[in-house]
Amino acid sequence: MIIQIETAAVDLALQQLSQRLTHMEPVMTDIGEHVASLVDLTFTDAADPYGSPWLPLKKPRKDGSSKPLNDTGRLKGSITSNASALEAIIGTNVAYGKYHQLGLGSPQRAFLPTQEGGLPESWEREVLDIIHRYLVT
Repeated sequence: MIIQIETAAVDLALQQLSQRLTHMEPVMTDIGEHVASLVDLTFTDAADPYGSPWLPLKKPRKDGSSKPLNDTGRLKGSITSNASALEAIIGTNVAYGKYHQLGLGSPQRAFLPTQEGGLPESWEREVLDIIHRYLVT
């Protein structure tokens, strides 16, 4: 499953930065790590990246907890970021993640931004802040 998200503002800022830097991998690494931390918050908040709460569990777990996608912590702990000079990639290697992200056979509990929704506004501002820090140094 690949979700590619581009925004005009981020693309423009990265283009400006690439004219000043010869090595873009550090900025992409910072962006990827930061967005991965924002994805991590979706599990804490039990809401998609746009703030819509996930559907609740049908019944609490045996231990009494009721937060969706927080049973073993495996999916949350699998969120990683990888970067190159051209892109930052955030995702999971847990096979069942796509079922929750896309709502395939289970209630949709998106933890990554969607292609349709794009990068959430607040996330975009934070990514732009990272890029701007590189522009002013």
